Amino acid sequence: DTLSGKIGAATQQDGGGIKNTTIGDDVGNRDNTEFTATLLWEPAENFDALFTYAYFEDQNDGVPLVGRSELPDLSCVFGYCDTGKTDETSQDFYTDDIDFELDAYSLEMNWELEAGTITSILGYRDTDESVPTDFDGTGAALFHTIRDQESDQTTAEIRFASSDSISENFDFVVGAFYLDDSYELEQFTAILEILGPDLEGNGALYQNPSYSQDREAWAVFGETHINIAEDWTLTLGGRYSYEEKDFKSFNQLAFGVPEGFFPIGAAADDEDWDETTVKAGIDYQASEELMYYFTYAEGFRSGGYNGRNFTPDTIGPYDPEFLDQYELGMKGDFFDRTLRLNANVFYSDYSDKQEEVIIPDGFGATATVINNASTVDIYGAEAELTWVANENFLITANAGYLDAEYNDYVADITGDGIETDNSNLDLRRIPEWTAGLTGTYTRNIGPGVLSVFGAARYTDEYWVEVSNDPRGLIDSRTVIDATISYEWEWSEGRMVKIAAFGRDLTDEQDYSSLVVVPGLFAFSGVSGGEEYGVQISGTF
Repeated sequence: DTLSGKIGAATQQDGGGIKNTTIGDDVGNRDNTEFTATLLWEPAENFDALFTYAYFEDQNDGVPLVGRSELPDLSCVFGYCDTGKTDETSQDFYTDDIDFELDAYSLEMNWELEAGTITSILGYRDTDESVPTDFDGTGAALFHTIRDQESDQTTAEIRFASSDSISENFDFVVGAFYLDDSYELEQFTAILEILGPDLEGNGALYQNPSYSQDREAWAVFGETHINIAEDWTLTLGGRYSYEEKDFKSFNQLAFGVPEGFFPIGAAADDEDWDETTVKAGIDYQASEELMYYFTYAEGFRSGGYNGRNFTPDTIGPYDPEFLDQYELGMKGDFFDRTLRLNANVFYSDYSDKQEEVIIPDGFGATATVINNASTVDIYGAEAELTWVANENFLITANAGYLDAEYNDYVADITGDGIETDNSNLDLRRIPEWTAGLTGTYTRNIGPGVLSVFGAARYTDEYWVEVSNDPRGLIDSRTVIDATISYEWEWSEGRMVKIAAFGRDLTDEQDYSSLVVVPGLFAFSGVSGGEEYGVQISGTF
């Protein structure tokens, strides 16, 4: 037999866990469906081709947003100030559910030759989505949007990995990568509809912007591992990257009623960037069970455009971001390979770091602007441990430490036109400490296997808002999960698994984000909260 395949399906549905006091129902539901199909062709011992198709549809009612406004914010003036509650929202804009569809195709081919293996990976994906959002997070019609977007992406990669027939003292990988993608976005924005329709052009303000971008990128890369002496291996690598973007935007306004739109701005630009990055490292195999390593790697994030802006001075482009990273670590197995420990320390040096700021756009809405505004140093350490206690019990543990700071951060982060020194601010989404502990107990019982799993994850406090607004400090939290499952073979080669799970058993619901639009409103997303469920899966 040279041809085989499989299909799969999954669905997830629940009723949401956030009480909406305006509509009198729970929101934040999940309603998604996924189908997958794979086909494997093996016409010869040295060749195989794997085709994969995936379809995903999501029709949830959106991410619940909680109003966090304070005086003198406009939404707070209307009576919707921060209540401090994380278990309820008052959003009033629930006309339609989110409608998101994804189709993805990939084809991977491997051809094994005496000298090595040639691998080719082709991919294509397209998305279509419509997303209504109540951004003000209140029961008043202050800032509502409907965003319609289509995108497509084509990728291709080919690489060659050498075998020992070329040399037993070194190996290498060389290849090339290509990407072509685009998106088109149209958004309808209603601002201050609470004032009602007004045929005289007063009161509510409506925007109807549209944006598009085409991107083409390619890269060539290579990496080699050289045995320079007994137990010593040298790694050298490099990558040349090129990227070009073509961006267009247009915006129009209407006053009083959502009709009779007139243009207020348009912008278009194109730019390209290229960079060569390198990697170098050395490994020392102290014994069969213990290895030490040191690596140096450069990183490059391409420049781009501020994707939802429509004036020449706000679309960009912004420039690339660069990273130099150094890492020293070890990997070891101990006690007859029943305990594995991986540990490392690292230093990351960012230059021309891209920083994101949200400011008023002068037309009643907001503009997200990215600037190459800072340099950043990050020092860190990580450790991972796996212990096979006995044939039934497995324990894993991990811990991480980060010390991150701005060296230089001079920028206008409030939109008032004045640059300030912000180097004393804390970076976003970088907790100082993280840790995790899991335990898995398995035992053969009857015709199948019983498995009991428990996990605890700790995350230190961290900031999520660029100016370190006090509302954007996320408290430290510990999440505890547990699962018990039973799996058995109901027919030859066919398995069934039933699992009952509990997530976030400490029921620590908290804010997960903060967006502040100066003078208008502020909102947060919410995460966490107890969740229980049953999963049934199998092969048929």
